[in-house]
Amino acid sequence: VPIACRTDSPANCVGRASIGTTVVLRAADVSNATFVSWSGCSSVTPAGPGWGPRCNVAVSGARTVTANFKPTTFTLVARTYPALTPTFTPPYGGRLQAPTAPPIDCRSGSAELTACSAPVANGSTVTLTALPDPGSRVTSWSGCTPVDAATCLVAAMTSGRTVSATFGAGNVVVTGQVAGAGTLSAAAGGAVVDGMSCPSDCAAAVTPGGAITLVATPSPGHELAGWTGCASATSTCTLAGLTAPVTVTVTFRAARCNSCHGIPPAAPHVARTDCGTCHPGFGSTSVDPAVHMNGVVNPRHAEPAAAVCTGGAADPARCVTCHPCLAW
Repeated sequence: VPIACRTDSPANCVGRASIGTTVVLRAADVSNATFVSWSGCSSVTPAGPGWGPRCNVAVSGARTVTANFKPTTFTLVARTYPALTPTFTPPYGGRLQAPTAPPIDCRSGSAELTACSAPVANGSTVTLTALPDPGSRVTSWSGCTPVDAATCLVAAMTSGRTVSATFGAGNVVVTGQVAGAGTLSAAAGGAVVDGMSCPSDCAAAVTPGGAITLVATPSPGHELAGWTGCASATSTCTLAGLTAPVTVTVTFRAARCNSCHGIPPAAPHVARTDCGTCHPGFGSTSVDPAVHMNGVVNPRHAEPAAAVCTGGAADPARCVTCHPCLAW
């Protein structure tokens, strides 16, 4: 009785042979399967040109022979969350991609990015890459081992796998600005995923809702004059509960020149009782409002009589009245 046995059907898996005869069995691969080994054979004939290993069974009684196969491929399924629906477009999202083997380009619920599953060779390693939408980031991975914020690794496909990426709000950018001699810094850690060291690196990134502490460090001979965009009277300032981009400016001034080199009043402003600090004998014609009352300090500004500090020999005697630290 001939044998034509399949893994998915018990039919034709039992045959009869005369005692003393030898039955030769061969493995025939089927869809998505690869032959691995024989068991229960009297001997095995090695593979040769055009055929695989053959099982030789010397019939001396009832015998059981097994051909072992392994799947050729396993299915990898990709998913993204939150998913699009006909009635809901999430505020955050992105897509998952893999190289041409397997060819995955997926966004769950999308009508265009529908390559969300593919066969992968048994034992192969697959790297999936997340491409967040603007203003989005990957908040978590499932079914794989994250390599960094944007990639995840399936080390070996020895079974069917499902990999998903969940997207959320992108990091909040904090931009720093430095006026004067000094630095503005923020250390990475906690909610701060990217630190700052301004003026060389003036952008930091904070997870939504997180906090960042900024540190102002004046250069030698200078001091902190004040903050803009961050309320503090000390060298440190903390921004908490960040949900939108913010810009912070720290201003430094020469420590020995603070009488006339402080931050001028915000523009526009009117004459005040303390104007005489930097404007001895202040009167309605003693200050050029177009130059000084706009909140800008300029040691070369035009004086009321149209005289200008140009750096000439006679200038220091006139200009040091309001600029005691002036040097040419």
